[in-house]
Amino acid sequence: MRLAYENKEVSEIKEEHNLSDQIIFKFLKKLDDMGLIILQKENKFTFVDGPATRLRTSGTQLDQIKFEATRKLLEKVQNQPGGFLGGGIFLLDEKQLKNMHSDIFTFHDKYSKISMENRSAKKHKIKKSFSTQTTMILSSPDTLFDIQT
Repeated sequence: MRLAYENKEVSEIKEEHNLSDQIIFKFLKKLDDMGLIILQKENKFTFVDGPATRLRTSGTQLDQIKFEATRKLLEKVQNQPGGFLGGGIFLLDEKQLKNMHSDIFTFHDKYSKISMENRSAKKHKIKKSFSTQTTMILSSPDTLFDIQT
């Protein structure tokens, strides 16, 4: 995620987490084995489908990682000042549900494109303040009241 969405360089991640070249190689090798990157010499790589703007993990090995990371992120948001969780419960027919999902993807694509432009600006060292933001939208036939224990 840091490589793809935060546009971090391998060297930045290595320094931030005090990782060795061997550990970096192991992480990159796992991503290569999962078919997400193509690993090259000296811990260089390319993304399989080009630069990432959105990742669909359904049916991949990333599913469990995604859900565990989401649980941890929700706890962090809950416990920090300014944390925000919004949502709604909607009564929709099948067509309205499809339209809602389409609207969500349109919204997501809009900000993915803006993010890509900002990554390019960052890469070209244009002086502008950026912060990484995570959004999650959950759509389920269950309501919060159905899953309360």
